[in-house]
Amino acid sequence: MSDQQTNGLHVTNQGVFVEAEITDETSGKTEVLKISSLTSVPRLGFTDHHRVSLASLNAFSIPLYTTGGAFWEQGMQNGLDKLVKDGTDIIITLDYDSIFFPEDLKNLLLLAVRHPEADAIVPLQLKRGNHNQALFAMEDVEGHPVTFIHPTLATANLTPIKIGHFGLTLFRTRAFKDFPKPWLLNVPNEKGEWENGHLNADIYFWKKFK
Repeated sequence: MSDQQTNGLHVTNQGVFVEAEITDETSGKTEVLKISSLTSVPRLGFTDHHRVSLASLNAFSIPLYTTGGAFWEQGMQNGLDKLVKDGTDIIITLDYDSIFFPEDLKNLLLLAVRHPEADAIVPLQLKRGNHNQALFAMEDVEGHPVTFIHPTLATANLTPIKIGHFGLTLFRTRAFKDFPKPWLLNVPNEKGEWENGHLNADIYFWKKFK
């Protein structure tokens, strides 16, 4: 175990998580949090993700817990479950191709302290190959689904959404304490087929988590 000052945060490295004292100057709130990160990765992966994720996490001494195997949903549930049981307060999940930088991590942590009521904070991220459609689903004021980047997203620190993603998403582990399992599950449609109407494990998670 070691104490250090890292990018403005006082951290104590305790193996599976780092304990950090975080002060949000905007709200004046300070919180001591045990933070870890989690990803499920293939044997062969995206080297840019590996490089930037380790550099960004190391900037705050945040440990990365990895799982693997053919079944992403099983690895993610097992990893989340382990980190919850190990006493972590904050879990930051990553996709195997997430690209982010230390400032992104710091902003997520500051938002968590500024908004302690939030069980999950999902950053704005574009879909692959689409510069206008984001990896989330929300509703406009009339209840219509919105998946594009709407101007109102810039009007608040946090905007309620219905469905998020796992690429650099911050979870408070308290939300998992009474969250019935399975947390992630692939569900076929009414005909038992993996065609229109089926539910992928990540969407199953967000519907249940909400």
